[in-house]
Amino acid sequence: MRRTIILVGWMAGSALAAEVPRAASAPGPVPVRPPRAAPSLVGVVSATQALDVLAQVEGRLESLDVHLGEHVEAGQLLASLDTRTRQWELASHQAQVRAAEAEHRRCTLLLQQARQFLERQRQVRQFTAAEEYEKAQHAVSLAEADVALARARLGAAKAEASLARENLERASLRAPFRGVVSEEYLQPGMVAGPTTPIVRLVSEDRLLRFAIPEAWVGAIRPGHEVWVRVEGAPAFRGVVERISPELDATSRQLKAEARLDLPERAREALPLGAVVPVEWAPPTPTGALSPGD
Repeated sequence: MRRTIILVGWMAGSALAAEVPRAASAPGPVPVRPPRAAPSLVGVVSATQALDVLAQVEGRLESLDVHLGEHVEAGQLLASLDTRTRQWELASHQAQVRAAEAEHRRCTLLLQQARQFLERQRQVRQFTAAEEYEKAQHAVSLAEADVALARARLGAAKAEASLARENLERASLRAPFRGVVSEEYLQPGMVAGPTTPIVRLVSEDRLLRFAIPEAWVGAIRPGHEVWVRVEGAPAFRGVVERISPELDATSRQLKAEARLDLPERAREALPLGAVVPVEWAPPTPTGALSPGD
């Protein structure tokens, strides 16, 4: 009898629980996905400009005015080729120009004389034979042709003299930008030419080249800050300036470049070609306050 009562009570409790609606539970906090960890990047320190200085004309290197590690200014003389032959060529062409100018003046005077004679023949035409007037006209035509020919020869002589002057100027090699000599390829007495570099010049401004993994495409953009940390030195700041629009087919990465803000004393800690770890941070929005403001 007791077992029957317990069973009936359990069934009644179950039925009551089924009839009473359960209270809706309060919504809990939505789990947040942890942000992706910043990728571990590696960069190479490069110069913003690098150039192997070559002579545009072939010749013997007469002097080398700069040496390894020297700082040079834009327009400064770097090296000079032997110019004796080119100086003779320029002097010869300048003499030809003077001769052509004299010939042009002579032809111009003859043309003026022929025109004056024609004008006199026109005035006395009715008193002289027609043949004399025709000869005067023909003389004017010949004089005009001589002037045109002399003018053409003068132009050719000036062009050759100008080319000789340019070749002479090309024998002096000057720095196209401010930088540092990083390599000496030739020494005085050696032959230089359009295919043989004399010195290598690199700019003093530093550029950081690195690669962005495919998973981070779009997360790092021009304007982002990057930081280069070297052991024993403070972190150096850079700003991303350019990013390639094309993924490398093999590495699946984007090439990127950032300009480094380096004081002059810090350049020794980051020599060109150095491989360094790169950390990045998003740029501060315009108008945002930094901590502590």
